[in-house]
Amino acid sequence: MTQKLRMRSNTQLSPFFKFNRDVLLCITLPLTLRIGFSDPYNGLGGQGQLIQGLASDSGNIFIQALTLFVFVNSLFLVKLSLLPPRAIARAMAPLMGLLLISFISIAWSDYPDLTFRRGFHIIIETTTIILLALTYSHEPNRVLRLLFRIFAIVTVANALSLALPSISFSPLGFNGIHMHKLDAGRFFFFAIPIFVLGILYKSVSGSRVVAAILFLIALGLLPITHAKTSLVCVPLAILLTLSIRMVYIGNASTRLFLPLIYALLALIMVLVTYDLGVDTVFNLAFGDATLTGRTEIWNYILYLYSLHPILGVGYGALWQTGTSLISPNLHEDYLLLHVNQAHNGYLDILAQLGLFGFAMLLLFLTVIFVRLNSFIFHHELRRFFGLASYGMYLLLGSVIYNFTDSTYFRPGTTFWILLVFISTCVGTRAQKDQLSAPAPEASYPAVLRTLGTS
Repeated sequence: MTQKLRMRSNTQLSPFFKFNRDVLLCITLPLTLRIGFSDPYNGLGGQGQLIQGLASDSGNIFIQALTLFVFVNSLFLVKLSLLPPRAIARAMAPLMGLLLISFISIAWSDYPDLTFRRGFHIIIETTTIILLALTYSHEPNRVLRLLFRIFAIVTVANALSLALPSISFSPLGFNGIHMHKLDAGRFFFFAIPIFVLGILYKSVSGSRVVAAILFLIALGLLPITHAKTSLVCVPLAILLTLSIRMVYIGNASTRLFLPLIYALLALIMVLVTYDLGVDTVFNLAFGDATLTGRTEIWNYILYLYSLHPILGVGYGALWQTGTSLISPNLHEDYLLLHVNQAHNGYLDILAQLGLFGFAMLLLFLTVIFVRLNSFIFHHELRRFFGLASYGMYLLLGSVIYNFTDSTYFRPGTTFWILLVFISTCVGTRAQKDQLSAPAPEASYPAVLRTLGTS
């Protein structure tokens, strides 16, 4: 009976409901790309508006209504897809610990009302993304095509914005149609590998020439954003993703020496940092030992963590909680800025949910790494780069990215939404059992196969 339900899953969606599902994804994703125009105060209005926003405990009614609308529609689509409860439970399992502790932290939160509202929001949003992803579990190529088209439109809009430098550039760098240069840098982090897949596979892009043009545009715009973290993450995440595949498809020497090379490089970096000092290394690498003020924020977060090391201060009870939490521990200059994250995803989780929440985060990252790795090994290895490879790129990139920015378990964050969505799409047992063989045009590129086995 279960097998019959699996076979019927997703095939029951009519073209109308498949279109409705695509619209939901196309609404959800662009909203998280922070499309808008910046000003000297980070795209949120003047200094007065920022201080007012910092003290506000009210949410965005439009976003809340839209989140509930997408959630209800996702429930409806899951019902139509006849997904077995086992598949839903398996998809939710890696995140269940984080979802539960975020909600029950109301009991010890300094701001229980905020914890309730923000915890409820992240639970609804994350559950929505998981449910929506489950309805795509048999259609990875459809997801890639949708992502390609969304990213193509935004990339063209960013390129056109060059004609209006007064709004597409800020003193910090190129922000294009996004609110901040960091948002623009993150967008190109997401888009570049999708355009590469479009070049490799016409089934993704519809035209390899168009994909190549978009790739060159994105590659040209990324450096002028001056988003240093994204500039580091794009090549490093691609290299690590390819390295994982090389370990599998290479010979015994590759499997032995590639991990040793990375371990040796890591050891060298640790020894150099120890010898020269962290400040000197940061100055050499980034030109600023404070990483544009991040170290001041990190000191403040570590101070709060030391007060509540096991369970934290409560989910959502750290930033934008009111003027009473503008602390003298932060540098005076930062009192005038919209500080709404620790600029380190690991410290953010530690401070809000303590060691227990941090352990749940590590569990989530480990489980999806294993699932993505298993899927790549069984379905994409030696044949093609697909949605699982893109998911691995996102995962590895997020691990690096969160050392200087916060994207883990944050509502309305593209990094979090894409990571959960893609890992759910490729991590369900139903998709592993029923995935059809790749099309001939999606065969593993000969040059990459030769590279991996040489």
